Amino acid sequence: MQAARERILGADAADPATVKLWWDGVSGFIVAASGHLFLFDAWESIGLQKDEVPIGREELVALRPEAIFVGHGHFDHAADAGYIAGQTGAALIGSRTVCTTARARAARLEASVPFACLVVGDGDTPPPGAVQSLHVWQDLPPLQVIRHVHSTADPADLLSGGLPLIYRPELLRYVEHLNTDPRELAMFAASLLDDGGVSEPTGGIWAYQLRVGDFSLL
Repeated sequence: MQAARERILGADAADPATVKLWWDGVSGFIVAASGHLFLFDAWESIGLQKDEVPIGREELVALRPEAIFVGHGHFDHAADAGYIAGQTGAALIGSRTVCTTARARAARLEASVPFACLVVGDGDTPPPGAVQSLHVWQDLPPLQVIRHVHSTADPADLLSGGLPLIYRPELLRYVEHLNTDPRELAMFAASLLDDGGVSEPTGGIWAYQLRVGDFSLL
């Protein structure tokens, strides 16, 4: 584990005197804080493309995270949570949808280990703005979990002269990183069909606030 952390993240990655973050795709981050290493979201940025981001699900498994905090159940945030937790035993924190889907995906593995799953709510409860306090590590202050809302188009933006948000893919990047692995393509397609895929339910939207001494990370 230590060798993998040094190879992927560099020396002193988990220096207890610092808080460090490494981006691994979409809103996914590896976080090291006070000697603990954990994840915000869990999905290898893959589909039609491959290896565009150098840290993928196998690297995330090799890092042996202690916990995975999932923002919501859409595939590009949660699709690899079951794979990583099932391989490492990392505790999973998220909605009931995220936990149910992750356990189902872990059950498909040839071999998996048990992992704890802490449900912070579902699609209906608690209401937006509600705050929960979770004491995940004995040597760190409790994390605050805030029921949030998903981004969406605001018609008022158009009425006031704002431009609509239109996704414009960089097609050349797909060609340069084309994925031809049928197993990966099948896994990606399956993640779109599972609960929490491209359609509702998300299982609720969650933001997490971490405190280490005088430092706060939301």
